[in-house]
Amino acid sequence: MIESKYESRYMDVMAEVAEAEHTMKAREEKLKEIDQAVREAKKASEKAVDEKMELKVGEKQSLSKISASRMSSRMSSRMSSRMIFLFRHGPLHFAFLYLSIFSSPTSPKSLIQIPSLFNS
Repeated sequence: MIESKYESRYMDVMAEVAEAEHTMKAREEKLKEIDQAVREAKKASEKAVDEKMELKVGEKQSLSKISASRMSSRMSSRMSSRMIFLFRHGPLHFAFLYLSIFSSPTSPKSLIQIPSLFNS
């Protein structure tokens, strides 16, 4: 009778151990699933951030292209009006305007070209 009492208690403890192991395995699987979901979410957020940065870079490039084309059209219209003005007012005006447009004031070439224009 005592042996059957210990046997039943042993069986109850073993059942509790088996249930605890099953619960532990289920929790480990859930933790693995959660870890996997977190990894996927991190990858997705990094990918979204990368795409957003690429879009920003692309927008900046397209904006710079647009602004460059606007600037070139403005410059061409300004240049054509200046050329018309210069042809009306003579070659000396044209020479100074050419120097002011196409060379920077600090470059040594522009400083050298100015005296050579007066000599010729």
